[in-house]
Amino acid sequence: MPQEPNRLLRVLIPAILGLAGLGVAIAVMKNAGKQHAPPPVTANSPSTPPDNQPTSRGGGEPVASQPAPDAASPDQGVQPTPAAQPQPGAPIAGLHAKVFDNDPLAANFAPLGSLDAPGANPNAPHLKLEFDDHGAGIRELRLADHYQSVKNDANVLVQTAIEHNGVRLVPFAAQWLRINGENVYLIRSPAGPVWRQTAPDKPGSFEALILDNTDTPVARVERQYVIRPNSHVVQLAQRVVNLSGRPLTVSLVTNGPADLPQDPGGYGGDKRKLRFGYLLNPNQDPSRRHPVSNEFITPHPTALGKGDNGLYEPVAPQWPNDVSKESGFELTWAGMTNRYFAVAATPWFEGDPPTPMALANFPVVDRVMIGNTVSAQDPASGATRTLVARIDPRGMTQPEMVLRLASDSREIAPGASRDLGFALYAGPLSKQQISREPVAGAANLDGLVVFNFGGMCGPCTFPFVTSTLHSLLVFFHDYLTRDWALAIALLVVCVRTILHPLTRWSQIKMQRFAKQMQGMAPKQKAIQERYGADRQKLQQEMAKLWREEGVSPLGMVGCLPMFLVTPVWIALYAMLYFSVELRHEPAFYGVVQKIVPNFPNFMGWFLSDLSEPDRFVRFASSVSIPMVGDVDSINILPLILGAVFFVHQKYLTPPSATQLTPEQEMQQKMIKWMSVIMFPIFMYGAPAGLSIYFIVNSTLAIFENKWIKAHAEKHGLLEASKGKNVKKKEGFFARLQRAAEERAKMVEQARKQQQQRKR
Repeated sequence: MPQEPNRLLRVLIPAILGLAGLGVAIAVMKNAGKQHAPPPVTANSPSTPPDNQPTSRGGGEPVASQPAPDAASPDQGVQPTPAAQPQPGAPIAGLHAKVFDNDPLAANFAPLGSLDAPGANPNAPHLKLEFDDHGAGIRELRLADHYQSVKNDANVLVQTAIEHNGVRLVPFAAQWLRINGENVYLIRSPAGPVWRQTAPDKPGSFEALILDNTDTPVARVERQYVIRPNSHVVQLAQRVVNLSGRPLTVSLVTNGPADLPQDPGGYGGDKRKLRFGYLLNPNQDPSRRHPVSNEFITPHPTALGKGDNGLYEPVAPQWPNDVSKESGFELTWAGMTNRYFAVAATPWFEGDPPTPMALANFPVVDRVMIGNTVSAQDPASGATRTLVARIDPRGMTQPEMVLRLASDSREIAPGASRDLGFALYAGPLSKQQISREPVAGAANLDGLVVFNFGGMCGPCTFPFVTSTLHSLLVFFHDYLTRDWALAIALLVVCVRTILHPLTRWSQIKMQRFAKQMQGMAPKQKAIQERYGADRQKLQQEMAKLWREEGVSPLGMVGCLPMFLVTPVWIALYAMLYFSVELRHEPAFYGVVQKIVPNFPNFMGWFLSDLSEPDRFVRFASSVSIPMVGDVDSINILPLILGAVFFVHQKYLTPPSATQLTPEQEMQQKMIKWMSVIMFPIFMYGAPAGLSIYFIVNSTLAIFENKWIKAHAEKHGLLEASKGKNVKKKEGFFARLQRAAEERAKMVEQARKQQQQRKR
């Protein structure tokens, strides 16, 4: 019998299909409408112009771009609004920055701050700013309490303007203001400067006026640098004022920190880094007041990019990145560092810290660089791209770069203003100094201090270990020695004392194993000759011999503890290299400088600066030596270090665990001599503080190893216990070995029982 048709399904299925078709039609119509609407102005808009418009000339001074399309343009089928009643987001014709030609306040800006040593004056500035008419940025920023050399002849320069091929890169210069989708450039125009000092008696206070095509004021950009008393923090108060009679949608793009100068000398390579501090997502940090900086430690070459054939992208986005987007991080500060100093942009506040503690006005950061602008063809699309080449045609000098901060777009009512200020820290990489600054401390800018070389040794320098070692070093100096060289020696003694039990256990294990293997060598050779053809029997007889002689294979792990303590010594090495406290500090109370007249001539340089080579005798010029670098002095600490290594290698190297062939003995001797000779060569340009560390550590190791060997021989710790009648307290590794042997016996018995069942 045929089945009766289901009338309910006949009604529901057409109804469902009809509703689905209606939904698809509505979605298509909505998407079609969105395609004709202008893209929303986001935080990326000011820093990422359209692809068909170059971002900048060589990554520095930007070129003009066309205004973005407006929602009320006639080509979209919408009647334009009458001119008397413009739409809030409509473009304004002829926007440009006013040129202050022949204005005395627009040239020779007065500096701010002083280079006089702060001394006992609590309100003395710690830095001096010289300004540039290019975007009212910083032409030079020098620190008053830090100098280029021990002669105190010039103050440390941490920021400087750079010009190449007519392109200028000025730190903290205002680049452009985006008004209703159109960029108005705030850098110096060919007609003259667009910034002026607001008054002769107000250094560091500037303004720029934005006019339309009738020269009617539309907006005013105000900037004021304020040096805080007894501080390395500078307040950059800036705002955009709406002078028109209509709402304006504005965003500002300004430079941030630029490259700090490279440290002199090639030891350690380029130590400059790009750093970010950020807030965790609200689930991880509900208070929104505790910035962290565990990630995003970017070395300078990595920040530049891949650089195929010496060519780089002029602009490369840095924040937000894939990790920050996925994790929900919010930017708090962006900084650049070298070995000892840092410059960072961070939120400014007075009173209680804001919530969230974030650089909310500038959520986008790009790295911009200048160099020789070249054109190259993109292999993927075939389009011509503008790239930047190395500045030096020989390829020896890296390009210069600056961080560029882009604000988000917001509407400003007529007569109102928008605050876009922030603060900048320019000072030493000292946690103690940063913690004393209220603004820097609240932003956790002490995260800029990282005792880490990076590379393959980077994972070994755990922040907890380096911070602890640094605190101990400062404690020894401040409360015990009052001399940094003696504090280094005392710190090495402290570390070796703490690690002595592990070192003693390791040395005894290795020496005992080597002695046992030497004693078994003839018996092992006989077994190999007898059972060489039967591999299984050979292994059984070898294992039997090891049991009879009381030798444990686990004796070979005696060197394992040395690998476990290696990160401690690497951390100590990195901490001493990056400690700004050692900079320009003499060794041993400066006794050489007190004895030798006419410092710093001739031998007066010797041990005058723990952050530089010891310079026993300094030359008038330098010479470049392969594997060493530029040498301008005779350094004797590396030679002393070589002599210490020679003693260590000659008298304290443990004997080989196996008998060596003549070729192996020759190779071992070559390795010993190479370490004795090559290591001092590599250390020739090393800072004196590091050389003192190695000399003290190696000298202590000689005496420690001699004592351990004498102690082990005196108490018979190098002898293996033979036979079953010798009772001895089992240690952890002995119990582990016994358990392994019992397990092997059980497996062997089970295998034999299984074979018997099969028979």
